[in-house]
Amino acid sequence: MTLWHEIAHVYHLGLSEHRVPRFLSEGLAEWETARLNRGWQREMDRVLSAAMRDRAIPSLELMSKAFSHAQNFEDIAIAYYASGKLAGFLSDRIGSEALGKILSELAKKRELAEVLEEYFTEGTPQADSEFNAFLKRDLKHFLPQALDASGMSSAQPRANESILIRRARLALKQGQLDEFEALQDELAVAFPQSVQDLLLGARVALRREQVGLALDLLEKAASVGPPSFEVEVLRARLLLEARPLASQEAQQSLLNAHELDPSAQEPLRLLADYYKSKSRPQLELEYIRKWAFVAEDNEVVQERYLTL
Repeated sequence: MTLWHEIAHVYHLGLSEHRVPRFLSEGLAEWETARLNRGWQREMDRVLSAAMRDRAIPSLELMSKAFSHAQNFEDIAIAYYASGKLAGFLSDRIGSEALGKILSELAKKRELAEVLEEYFTEGTPQADSEFNAFLKRDLKHFLPQALDASGMSSAQPRANESILIRRARLALKQGQLDEFEALQDELAVAFPQSVQDLLLGARVALRREQVGLALDLLEKAASVGPPSFEVEVLRARLLLEARPLASQEAQQSLLNAHELDPSAQEPLRLLADYYKSKSRPQLELEYIRKWAFVAEDNEVVQERYLTL
């Protein structure tokens, strides 16, 4: 994938005489690599759906800043993935030949916003709107996970909740438990029955080795909905570790998580391990095979697949 991605850059930079915006150059390279199936690919639909929920996907005019102003590795990965989706949208909307023409027009020292007006009569705002609609269609399998407990969609404003959740996650990551608890209390008052709030509470309970409390909070999160990949995986892991007699419940949580995100590796790995522990080689092989398919660059699963 990497070699094909970098070769694609040579053509994009050459056609545009190095005037292609960063997001479009990276997006085209991601899209061309994925559509031709050149090696492993990023599978981040669930993460991108969460970014839509948090309004973390910038407009076209600001998309390049997603690379230059990234705060961590996940921000960079989302920037690459979103840009690849954008390139795919443009290809569907205006055709791959038009993409080449856009690069040639950029070489004439024209701005991208001006060139896009030839394809979107209202310019970049129309392109942004259509891209957002494209993402909602493309990510429809994952978008229910981006709904809150009241059934509000990512199209409805929940900016304050997103900010509080980000601050709480950062406080938890940095070990600032007093700050985390204050933010969690604020979340509980402002947004009662929030799945994200309950999930955060479960994570801090684990830090304090309160496994029973963590499981109770995860059970509550699962009951108030909507379905959450993170809730199902964490619940399964805790049940397998702390309550061996509840292994069938753990199995169901892992199957739920796999259904929510078929491209995620962790549920597949845990299911393969679960069926191995139960001496069910046929099912172990089935999930090893699925895991190997989505993890082409993972030597551990490929070796395990071959040994079976």
